[in-house]
Amino acid sequence: MLDINNLIEMEKQALEATYFDTVTVLRNEEFEDGDLTKAKRVEILKDAKCALSIKNGSNINPKVENTNDTTEIKGNYVLFISQKLKKGDKLIITRQDGEIINALAGEPSFHVTHYEISVLIQERA
Repeated sequence: MLDINNLIEMEKQALEATYFDTVTVLRNEEFEDGDLTKAKRVEILKDAKCALSIKNGSNINPKVENTNDTTEIKGNYVLFISQKLKKGDKLIITRQDGEIINALAGEPSFHVTHYEISVLIQERA
């Protein structure tokens, strides 16, 4: 008889074997400072294995917007990772080739073996 938990763990390990990128995750956490509530950025994960990919059906070329004398480059990407992240987390993704990408996490989508998180990449050109 097959053990479903063992099969899930095997699939999770197989997926993680395809994760060649890493991510450091920073999250704003609130704390009390006297009568004030303040926020500070806290490192939640450091160099966690992940895979950054273009979303299915998306145009590979990023969208370029010119606003207030700056150019923002926005792409439509998804991050595959084993841990749950929160919408709005700051992501510092290091690609296999050494490229570093700063991004924000969107809404996570849960799957039994992993999470898929939409990612907003904003670079100033």
